[in-house]
Order: sequence, then C-alpha cells, then structure tokens
Amino acid sequence: LELALNITDQRMELCITDNGKGFNPNATASSGNGLANMRERVAELGGTFQLESQPNHGATLRFVVPLRPSP
Repeated sequence: LELALNITDQRMELCITDNGKGFNPNATASSGNGLANMRERVAELGGTFQLESQPNHGATLRFVVPLRPSP
C-alpha cells in the first residue's frame, strides 16, 4: 500500500495505490455504495475522484480537492 499526499495553496491531492488483486471497476459498480459515496463526497467539496484498477494489477484511487483560502 502506498499513500501520497500533495498539498499546495490551491488544492490537495491524495493518491492511494495498492498492488493487490485489483478488480474491474465496471463490474463492481452495482455491488455496493462505497465507490459512489466517495465520488459524491469529493464532488460535494468541488473535487474529483479517479479510480484505476484491473484484475491482478492492484488499484489506484486519486482524490483532488480545491482548497479555499482562509478568511
């Protein structure tokens, strides 16, 4: 498992990668709410969520959220 966090004045990017068994994201779309919930919560913050995975090749989740300046 690898975690990478990059924060600038304008955005936060979190990338989570594993070298596990992976999966077909299209085949699991209807089997649960986890991925849909992640997309929805990041979208509520004005950000983006990306998922890359293939069977037998692990998975990568990338969250990018804009940061607002402090008042």
